[in-house]
Amino acid sequence: MILALLELPGESITFLTSSLDDPGLTELSPDVTKLRIGHGVLRRIVLHSLNATVVITSTPDLGKSYFPKSRQVGHYVYVHHSLISTHMAYHADAFDHFDVIFCAGPHHCIETRTREGRHGLRKKMLVRHGSGRIDGMARMAAVQPVSTVEKSTILVAPSWGRQGLFETMGAPVLSALAETGHNVIARPHPESIKRSPKVLAALVRAFDDHPRVQFDLESPSMASFLSAQLLVSDWSGAAFEFAFATGRPVLFWDGPLKCRNPDFRELILEPFEIAVREELGAVFAPENIAELPRTAASLIKTSVFKPPSDNASAKRHLFNIGGSAGVARAAVVSLLQHGMVDEIEDGA
Repeated sequence: MILALLELPGESITFLTSSLDDPGLTELSPDVTKLRIGHGVLRRIVLHSLNATVVITSTPDLGKSYFPKSRQVGHYVYVHHSLISTHMAYHADAFDHFDVIFCAGPHHCIETRTREGRHGLRKKMLVRHGSGRIDGMARMAAVQPVSTVEKSTILVAPSWGRQGLFETMGAPVLSALAETGHNVIARPHPESIKRSPKVLAALVRAFDDHPRVQFDLESPSMASFLSAQLLVSDWSGAAFEFAFATGRPVLFWDGPLKCRNPDFRELILEPFEIAVREELGAVFAPENIAELPRTAASLIKTSVFKPPSDNASAKRHLFNIGGSAGVARAAVVSLLQHGMVDEIEDGA
């Protein structure tokens, strides 16, 4: 998206990050001003004093104490960094204070309009955007050389939190998957590494000498995603990125819901991350872990690369496959020139 925005003449771009090792700090063009604003008080001061025509962010909860609004910002734009729904894994009001939403798929539009109508909220400008992350992953997957390794790879990449797969059933799940005879790569979420270090350290020690289980702790790397024939996950948005970017199957652990909004059912819309699970692979319950090796082996037999443009599920659930950056550039141009973008009235 930033590369596309750099094509706009006469516009300055500033890149803000809280991460010490954000790739954007080193990989973005010198034409982009790059600032590391950390966490806590410094970040709040910076965010509260922003002066920009357009602020684009993938961080929800605008208007909260840790993400204050600035009166000197013309338009706040939220970019959905995941395909998961807006009303279960996020706080109920996570998107209420944005002016523009870049929607990844039709469900984001429908959910946003439904909440606005139910709570009498000001209508936001919705853009049929897509997913830059999936576009990029799909391009990398398309040129990935065919592996010469005889054994297929199973990637385990769950979400984070007390209810997460690694935090609750990491050892038995990894052991069961290793029984398939395939290589197993465990890729913890960066938040799990930060929030559950003791749990993950114990898990790494438990499989330290296992010949088929290894851990990928390099969060920016896409190597394990691109080499896997099967993804095992829980409620992580990474599952849908993998499924749509590669066309390969996902095995979903049916553990406790990842839910920050206990009232999510009030919208009477089934969350995306529940609705499409069986469409993209299979679901296994914690009590059926004995069946896990057989199910995983069966899914691997069906695993072939399929680009999103040839994937019926991706085309149904994702906007502008391969073209999200151009859509973002056009929307920003419209905001800069006219102060608005074309609104979506039908919700889809």
